[in-house]
Amino acid sequence: MSPALILETAPEEPDGPRSRLTLQALPQDTVAQAVFLSGLVPARGLCAGAGRCGRCRMVLEAEGTAPAPLPEETRLLSAGELAAGVRLACLHQVREGLVARLDLPAVAPPAPAEDDFAAEPLHAAVDFGTTTICVRLCRSDGSIADEFAFTNPQMGAGAEVVSRLAYAADDAGQIRLREATLRALETITARAGAPVVSLCLAGNPAMTSLAMGWNISGLMAAPYGLPHRGGFWADPAGASDLPLIFVPPQLSPFVGGDVAAGYAALAHALLAPGAFAGQEPEFPFVLADLGTNGELLLALSPTEALVSSVALGPALEGAGLTFGREAGPGVVTGFSLSPKGLEPQRLEGPAQAAVSGSGRLALMACLLRAAAMDRDGRFTPEHSPLLRKFFAPEEGGGFRLLLPDGMYLPARDVEEILKVKAAFSLGLQRLLQVAGVDSRAIRHFYPAGALGLHVPPETWEALGFFPPGAAARLRPAGNTSLQGAALLLQSEDLRRNLCRWAAGVKEHNMAEDPLFQERFAGQMRFAWEGA
Repeated sequence: MSPALILETAPEEPDGPRSRLTLQALPQDTVAQAVFLSGLVPARGLCAGAGRCGRCRMVLEAEGTAPAPLPEETRLLSAGELAAGVRLACLHQVREGLVARLDLPAVAPPAPAEDDFAAEPLHAAVDFGTTTICVRLCRSDGSIADEFAFTNPQMGAGAEVVSRLAYAADDAGQIRLREATLRALETITARAGAPVVSLCLAGNPAMTSLAMGWNISGLMAAPYGLPHRGGFWADPAGASDLPLIFVPPQLSPFVGGDVAAGYAALAHALLAPGAFAGQEPEFPFVLADLGTNGELLLALSPTEALVSSVALGPALEGAGLTFGREAGPGVVTGFSLSPKGLEPQRLEGPAQAAVSGSGRLALMACLLRAAAMDRDGRFTPEHSPLLRKFFAPEEGGGFRLLLPDGMYLPARDVEEILKVKAAFSLGLQRLLQVAGVDSRAIRHFYPAGALGLHVPPETWEALGFFPPGAAARLRPAGNTSLQGAALLLQSEDLRRNLCRWAAGVKEHNMAEDPLFQERFAGQMRFAWEGA
């Protein structure tokens, strides 16, 4: 029998009563999974049960007593928090009689969409990312009516694709993730304020399959295979309030409709010249989606392309690191060096003790420039007169870098960023080598997404994500997945020709490389290393 968890949330009004709800958990659920997959509290970026980010803090109590603190909690939580019963919910399993108190108000369910036949119908382009869902509502002429983003509610099951698939390994887990997805899509249609008559869902194969309720067994173990190739309209079974959904072609088991839609955004004038005006891309080019799952597309010609993927994890999206957070009001999104030391740049709003992925990359570049860190990611305060005074000893040896507003950067977070760099640069190098293309022949590199817009090309090159000299050829492309999804809703020719193009795309499977671990270790430097 599934255990029940009592959830107490903050009052909706000051001095009001706390809400007390009973959640029916799955037997394998941690408290964090049960709470953040319930749909009753806002989703947030978590560290997938590593006990590192601290964003699942809540008071836990069973029969008036808090669970004994675990070693990870004694390192991250203050003595006052521990005494008050604060624990990291990702480290504790649900059990009967356990009460979780969270200082967040419960989320009101979205009001059902009302058909306003007087309003102009809308089309919803959705970039269904592992961490963030981005939405563009368009009118029939393609003009934008609204654009917004929110955290993927599946984050409660874990921060990266592997943890989602593991949670969905049994039917109950998969059903729960699909229910969370449908709630998110229904929220989109409710927010539209007008009839939504079509929807394009651009996501990686795992996110797409979980959203559509497809069999995911082929994504969980070798030999890997796609449940569907995509490129068709689908009826979202079990969600009567949703319109038909166009699923862009899925390019491989780990490269999905988000990259196919991204290619459509860059090459739409080539794919549907009668429908769209624009500049055709120059070949060869690279489209790089630096999300939780790093997806790479090497377009060799209008008819030839090679794709690959690498697991990057959620670090670049601000999840899972100490003081890590997705970009938002008051969050640090960049750093610069000044005579006073490190100067943070924040988004407008009350200052938060939080650093986004772009802020973390800017910090790494500053440390290299100030000689406070070497290319291997080791702190070297002795070589940095400017930043030496900002280092403090770490318990167990080594240093941590002290940052404004009580924040700090531990050495283990540098290692996590270095792993992301190693995976990405190895994936890009191997893709070029398999295709027999010299990096100097690439006309343009297109880093997609928010990071592509907010991380300067010089930073990417300085950290070794891209080859020397690439900064001049980097073209930040923004959210190409969202752009392409919106275009696909406008043109049948574009949909048809993209599917024809996708049928000829070839895959290089990094997981099948017998030298992967050796090559990966060789990339563990903030530099472009020979593969």
